[in-house]
Amino acid sequence: MVDVNVTELAVWQKWTLIAGKSALTLLTASQLASATWLVVAPDPVVLKAPSKGQQVQISDDTAGTADYHLFGIASNARAPKPQVREVEAPVTRLRLELMGVTQSSAPDLSSAIIAQKGKPGEFFRVGDTVQGRTVLQAVYADRVMLDTSGKLEVLKFDERNSSGANVSRTSLNDSRRQRDSDRSARNRGSLKDRFSNVRSASEAVDVVTSEVSDDPQKALDRMGLEPQGTGSGYRVSARSPLKQFKLRPGDIVLSLNGQTLGDPAADRSLLTSLDIADEVRIEVQRGNSRFTVNHRLD
Repeated sequence: MVDVNVTELAVWQKWTLIAGKSALTLLTASQLASATWLVVAPDPVVLKAPSKGQQVQISDDTAGTADYHLFGIASNARAPKPQVREVEAPVTRLRLELMGVTQSSAPDLSSAIIAQKGKPGEFFRVGDTVQGRTVLQAVYADRVMLDTSGKLEVLKFDERNSSGANVSRTSLNDSRRQRDSDRSARNRGSLKDRFSNVRSASEAVDVVTSEVSDDPQKALDRMGLEPQGTGSGYRVSARSPLKQFKLRPGDIVLSLNGQTLGDPAADRSLLTSLDIADEVRIEVQRGNSRFTVNHRLD
């Protein structure tokens, strides 16, 4: 029979043994975890930043790739604006009268006001039929091109007799009195009514000049034109009677006969001088595009 002597540890020894086993277990687990992360997610490689003045060498295989322009050659030049090619053509013999033109930066959007003799003018855009087989083909500053079944003809503004050699003084006075009488009749009634009776650019000018002669600020307000600042023009409001002349709410009238607009007091003399002008040229901004409206004053 074998005697086995069992020695019972003291309490403090038991706690020391337990603490040692726990510490060994935690250390082993930590080492295993570190080894696992080294395999799964190794440390990122950090490259040393190049020193100043260091040049990067490019291999011969890739050095000339850009010279082939695989994706084309970039150009900083702006695309040229579309221009209407002018064509020589005879003057039309059709009984038509050119009353106004509107040139757009996009030629296909240009338009004109054309009237048949003895009738009020109508608005036509490039491509519209003016009469019969005649189509509006192109619009220029002083004339339009008409296409009648492939035959091109020019319609110009009526030439005014400036010499006065064959015009008597009596007829001139009669004409002036008749114009003053017509102007007085147009200046009666509300502004909206007066604009509704306008049939030509010269009649519209009469209404405008009579309005701005007294109080330009109130006149512009009645015409639905909002000043945008000196040199920035006038914005056309939704209530403007000028909408009947193909202006739209939000359009900005930038200049008149080459003179910038925007200051009612300074623009007064310019607007009143239209009474003696031969033509009126209005520059309009609509969104991102600009166009010019030309009218010959009779």
